[in-house]
Amino acid sequence: MKKGNWIYINGGKYKGKKIFLPNSNTTRPSKSIVRNSIFDTLQNEIYNTTFIELFAGSGSVGFEAISRGSSELYLLEIDEVAIRTLYKNRKLFPDEKIEIIEGDSFKNIETLLSKLSNRTILYIDPPFSIRQGMENIYSRIYEVIEKVSDYPNIQQVILEHISKEKPPHQIGKFQLYKSRKFGKTTISYYIQDTI
Repeated sequence: MKKGNWIYINGGKYKGKKIFLPNSNTTRPSKSIVRNSIFDTLQNEIYNTTFIELFAGSGSVGFEAISRGSSELYLLEIDEVAIRTLYKNRKLFPDEKIEIIEGDSFKNIETLLSKLSNRTILYIDPPFSIRQGMENIYSRIYEVIEKVSDYPNIQQVILEHISKEKPPHQIGKFQLYKSRKFGKTTISYYIQDTI
């Protein structure tokens, strides 16, 4: 649910807690129905995982992950307005292990992954390709997914994308196993191909 410049956490131990949204045209929060669908799909798989949100914006999905059972959260963001909001939201969860990584998500993700060994879920919600300057965003995202498939602790990759984009069925060692469409937004789920 969205009210003014904040939204509610939908479920878990922080259900009902408000988190702030950036006053920015460069970010868009994931809709409540989308967040619910993601965590309905993950269910118990979320417990004790490391959750990484690339292009974090307000961090709405990442903070939802913490509420639903992730043990640690990494939020990667480059937009200065969004980063200020992330720090504001971080203060709302003083007892949780949450780290904000400022700068280019494309450059920072591999450095981060090289330090992690816990089971990890990577959530990627890039700017839609219809935005000016973002025409090649998905090809860059697929390159990132292919690179991170070399890290066996990455349990799955969740990609939020514009519905007209049709992501590949196989990216590196990841296999597309499910997609859910919500109007102009689609969520695609990838898992490590163990065959």
